[in-house]
Amino acid sequence: MSKEKNTQQQVDADRKKEHTSVLEKIRRRTGLLVGIVGLALVIFILESLLGSGASLFGKDELSTVGYINGKKIDRNEFIVRLENQINNYRSRNQNAEVDENVRASMIDNIWQSYISDMVIRPEFDRIGITVGDDEVYEQVVANPVQAVLQQISDPKTGRVNEQIAGPDGTLDLVKWKQVIQNMPPDQEAGIRQIEEQVKNNRFYEKFRTLVSKGLYTTTAEAKEILKAQTTKMNVSYVAKRYDSVSDSAIKVSEDDILKYYNNHTY
Repeated sequence: MSKEKNTQQQVDADRKKEHTSVLEKIRRRTGLLVGIVGLALVIFILESLLGSGASLFGKDELSTVGYINGKKIDRNEFIVRLENQINNYRSRNQNAEVDENVRASMIDNIWQSYISDMVIRPEFDRIGITVGDDEVYEQVVANPVQAVLQQISDPKTGRVNEQIAGPDGTLDLVKWKQVIQNMPPDQEAGIRQIEEQVKNNRFYEKFRTLVSKGLYTTTAEAKEILKAQTTKMNVSYVAKRYDSVSDSAIKVSEDDILKYYNNHTY
């Protein structure tokens, strides 16, 4: 009995030793397993970043709002332009709130200005169209055009602001020039924006003039136009509406369908 007990104890000891050995092996390989899982996660993250074109540190997609003519539009620069337009709007409208429609219009204007600067203006430079400072001064200060008058008028009444208006309510050029000369630095951005708008308009005016002057009608074209306008013809025709004939009056056989098919297999 004592011998059987000793044998059982030996078996239990061997099993315990075997279990301990297995657990020890598992513990030794746990670090390797964790390392493999970690490496897989790193590879997965890198694949996602490389596949989306993102940067590990820069988050390039978050700093760019779009592309025009293959060039990036910086988000911070775009926001600065938008904030300037909002501040100018509020200064002209007694700190009125900017609703969604006005904001959307401002964003569209900014995009159009980017397109003008990065796509259209380089073409104007290439063909030699320029706008001088004297032209801008003439249309902004000396003899403001309608676009400038709208900027310095009350949008509700359409009348020029009182501080630059004459007795009859129209723009007083003397007061307007004084306002321009004595404008504080924090308001100069507004007048610069007006000047840039006028300058862009002058570019387009010159371009349209250049195109219109380059278009003309040749003598041969004039003769053809005159001939088309003065030639008269007598025409006789007979018309019959399709719905005047009943569908039941027309019979289409299988042979008709087959013949039509064979004649139009192309």
